[in-house]
Amino acid sequence: MSRSLVQTAVVLGLLFAAVVGPGPARATEVQVAFDPAGRIQRVDEPLARRIGLFLDKYPNFQEARLFMAGDSSFVLEVSMLQGGQLRRERETLTREQADLLRTDVVQRVASLVPGREALNQEGRATLLAIEAILGLGFYGWAVPYAFDMQDESAVLGSYMLTAGASFFVPLLITKNKTVTWGMTNLSQYGSTRGIVHGALLYDVVSGDSSNDDRTAVAVTMATSLAEGVLGYVVARQTHMTGGSTEAIVNGGDYGLLWGYVFSDLAIQTDGENDQAVAATMLATTGLGMIGGGVLAGHRAYSYGDGLVIRSSGYVGMLLATAIVDAGNPDDSKAYSAGLLAGSAAGLVLGDRLVAGRDFTVGDGVLVQIGGLTGALMGLGVVALGSPDGDGASTAYWFGTAIGGAGGYALTYRQLSRKAAERSAERTSWRFEIAPEGMLAAMGRGPGRDATRSARTPPPLVRVSCTF
Repeated sequence: MSRSLVQTAVVLGLLFAAVVGPGPARATEVQVAFDPAGRIQRVDEPLARRIGLFLDKYPNFQEARLFMAGDSSFVLEVSMLQGGQLRRERETLTREQADLLRTDVVQRVASLVPGREALNQEGRATLLAIEAILGLGFYGWAVPYAFDMQDESAVLGSYMLTAGASFFVPLLITKNKTVTWGMTNLSQYGSTRGIVHGALLYDVVSGDSSNDDRTAVAVTMATSLAEGVLGYVVARQTHMTGGSTEAIVNGGDYGLLWGYVFSDLAIQTDGENDQAVAATMLATTGLGMIGGGVLAGHRAYSYGDGLVIRSSGYVGMLLATAIVDAGNPDDSKAYSAGLLAGSAAGLVLGDRLVAGRDFTVGDGVLVQIGGLTGALMGLGVVALGSPDGDGASTAYWFGTAIGGAGGYALTYRQLSRKAAERSAERTSWRFEIAPEGMLAAMGRGPGRDATRSARTPPPLVRVSCTF
């Protein structure tokens, strides 16, 4: 082939590639609101004038919108009028700069109503629903029982009034109050588990749970109400997130369980030591809550992460019970030791499984449902085989445990990738060289004499992380 033919072929190939090759890449941007609730989609000229923003920097300001690019950076687009024509100016922002801008807008808008903050009531509906259920299922009958009402009309009227008040009193109290998921979670934990805590507290004080049933019911009701209010107030004052409170709830629930199994191992739970058992369970509950709070301070748990960890503990208990039952022990202490070891191992594994991931509440619920339905399916498969004899119970336990572990693992695997992507988007690291540090290192820049004499020189590099 001649040289001219080769050159011609190369030119034609380049032309063909230019014609049929991929077109220019297009960057996709999605508009985001200036506030978490999604109400402030744009800042127009009247709003900008009221909050005192954008007007000084952008003459003849018309409106501002915020967009998020595919690389997680942000773009502020400002429209202005110049010479009767609309002109748009775009400014690229980092995530940190965008967060500062959005926070500034929200605070300025909130300041338009003096003495009133922008309300976050994401958990209010759930809180009210839980209180209504408690009113119908516990408070309603606890009040007439504790006061020993004998007249049927009085009992019915008291039940209805108490059940109704359980909904309407929180409804009115939280009307203009912030109710986050953290407040709701810690409050519902106190309201529901407070019933158990109250019964244990009565056993510790009286030494006999059968001494006075009506007083016991009154104490459990009072404890439930007190812990529910306390949980709400503590979460509000400390600004706890849903993930932090779920870690505390997990610690309290598993601490309560561990207190009982520890009592079975060391104290005997045969009815002779109810006071000591109750005191142990209350103590381990408190220690578990403290431990959960400390752990949450070193983790970036989401609400869904806590649900995934809780489910992992359940799976650990099932597997441990199946293994213990295979040994056909004669003493319940073996089962207690298995529950203690299995739940602890499951919680440790769950903590590792959520590392670097951000599970939503829906994800956590699905993982719980996956574990539950998997356990039921495993139990159903064994039941179809109709095992009998000495190994029947072991077969049922293993079927339930393996099914639960499989359902948990399958659901977790399907949701894990998205959770990891959310965690990566939420975290961004920034590395930048500090000019003053470089100048100080070279002996230049203003104030270099003071810099040389300072004990701590300016840093050469700044590192920051945004979550």
